Amino acid sequence: MSCIIVLGCFRSGTSAVAGILHNIGVMMGKDFDLPTSNNMSGYWEDIEFKSIHSKFVSAEYNDDKNVKMEYLELIRNREKDFEIWGLKDPLLCLTLPILLSNLNSKNKIIVCRRNNHEIASSMARSLGVSEENYLKFVNLAEFYVNSMNEHLLNYKGPILEMDHNQTIENPAFHIDRIANFLSLPVTKKSLDYIKKNNKNT
Repeated sequence: MSCIIVLGCFRSGTSAVAGILHNIGVMMGKDFDLPTSNNMSGYWEDIEFKSIHSKFVSAEYNDDKNVKMEYLELIRNREKDFEIWGLKDPLLCLTLPILLSNLNSKNKIIVCRRNNHEIASSMARSLGVSEENYLKFVNLAEFYVNSMNEHLLNYKGPILEMDHNQTIENPAFHIDRIANFLSLPVTKKSLDYIKKNNKNT
């Protein structure tokens, strides 16, 4: 069994990659937030996992054993039920070590990268903030990306690096890279998905 982890800051292409995974046969979750005008192709963040990740990063979180047990149970259920499954949540930039410490699955990471200023500008647009004021989001992007990079220094498994702009410019090539990385076939559904997603970035 394998867990495929999609890792990256908000607005760095993680939804596109997670959607590709879903469309080439990776089980990405059971319940998802509905698409919005900011991401009409969907976010592909499993609500149950997302809820627990939010608790882990909450200022009120105090190493709650019940939350840890709930997380472990979710992971074990996925490992029992699916040969290949995945997780996508920008909060994993902050909580990756907790996930890895609970996995029995073999795992691979797909890292989604985008320039921090481009991330901040995209965040500003998605929140209706004028782009000239996007700089206040740069620090947030840097915090997430720096945390992600720090955690990746300690990761010994396979990593595939994805550049947001290159993926948008040549989606078929990068879908092929993802499929080869996972030893899965490219599907027409995955190609159609990324073409649709390109209109929403």
